[in-house]
Amino acid sequence: MAKVEEGEIVNTVEEAKTVLRNPDKYSVQQVKDAKTLMDRFATLNQESNKTKMADGGMASGKKHMYLNAGAAVVDNLPNKGTRALAKTAKGREALKNMGLLK
Repeated sequence: MAKVEEGEIVNTVEEAKTVLRNPDKYSVQQVKDAKTLMDRFATLNQESNKTKMADGGMASGKKHMYLNAGAAVVDNLPNKGTRALAKTAKGREALKNMGLLK
């Protein structure tokens, strides 16, 4: 745990966590600074962790989107063999070369 002295400016997330765990031990300004720092950190963290959706193709007449870019709709493939191929990365690549997957 980071140590924060009286009157010291809260500079890091660890220091802010320490201050917010025991706000009675610190000045009002330090608590405000810690809250502000944590709010900024949370905002930055949310923006950087947004997951991009990838097009998965059409299945049952509906467009599908996936979080995993390697995923693909496989229920519209012509037979069991092509469905089995779609379960591996090399197989999906082969199906793309055949024009059966996007």
